[in-house]
Amino acid sequence: MPTKKLSFIGAVIGLLAGTPFLALADQTSEVQILGGLEVSKDTSYAYLGWVAPLPGSQLGNGLVYRLWTDWTNYAYEKDNVTYDARVPGAEVALGYQKAQKDYWWAAYGGPTYHHTHFSPQDTKSNAQGGKLRAKLQLEGEHTLKLHWQLGGIASYILGQEAYWTRVRFARVLASGKLLGLEAITLGDPDYKIHQIGAFVGGLKLSENMNTGVKLGARKIEGLSLDPYLGVELEYRF
Repeated sequence: MPTKKLSFIGAVIGLLAGTPFLALADQTSEVQILGGLEVSKDTSYAYLGWVAPLPGSQLGNGLVYRLWTDWTNYAYEKDNVTYDARVPGAEVALGYQKAQKDYWWAAYGGPTYHHTHFSPQDTKSNAQGGKLRAKLQLEGEHTLKLHWQLGGIASYILGQEAYWTRVRFARVLASGKLLGLEAITLGDPDYKIHQIGAFVGGLKLSENMNTGVKLGARKIEGLSLDPYLGVELEYRF
């Protein structure tokens, strides 16, 4: 498979595994809505998610379910032909959340489905058409002394042997905003991608809505650095 094609598929898989870090210790809300967008050269990814507790539980304490939908666009060249891809997807997962004053963690598992449309059709691509697989995800965050936060997230798609991991280290400012760095690595048996970037979080658009922005550089093995830019949104009610 051409290296350029692997780079865009790798970026897509990494984005599909991603979820912004959230202040799960706030247990007064009943529903959490997530949205975001990340873009880099020749690829984009947008997502919208819904997280709510199951009966007898609450956000940050007990069993929850998560509904997820996303849309990806990317392009690549092969045999002097340029292919454009559109990839709508959806996911249903059950999870467990636990939160205290200075930390929280969550674990999820469930099926994920994506359908890749090529123009023109690429009959040799393993990504073409619909794919249903199982996905596992673990995430958490801990507030350290002196107003520092350390967070991590990892996911794995069974059958594809695809992984995605992210670590964030941030300073909690007096205003409640976060300023920090993130490191990401992802891949499968065919490729590896590494990202380093900076982010600002805790930007309040309203009493119940938080947002964050990030930018950095992505390195696909065998290719040069490319910049990426993203925004993350969270709304609770």
